[in-house]
Amino acid sequence: MLDSKEGDVKIIIHDGREFPCHSAILGLRSAVFKAMLLNSPTLEQQTRQIQLEDMVNSDVVEALLSWIYTDQHNYLDVEDTVELLKLANKYLLHSLETKCEKELAE
Repeated sequence: MLDSKEGDVKIIIHDGREFPCHSAILGLRSAVFKAMLLNSPTLEQQTRQIQLEDMVNSDVVEALLSWIYTDQHNYLDVEDTVELLKLANKYLLHSLETKCEKELAE
């Protein structure tokens, strides 16, 4: 589904790049995304867009989405792994936090 380039919601990063996603999958994996998209009337629910205010690059967002959809992510350098860890913490993706911490410790 991630590779289909279709979805009912878009994640948009600071440089304007858009990542089509599926709100049901985001909501199942993250209580934060669930609150944004599925629980109550929110700006994200109305616009079907999630603006990532974090200054992350597209590799980090792709790794985040890959983890959400598949429980795997592509290799990242140390700096990007730190950024991915921050997003994992922000969106309450505990298994991804653990994975990032383990990668950084190695």
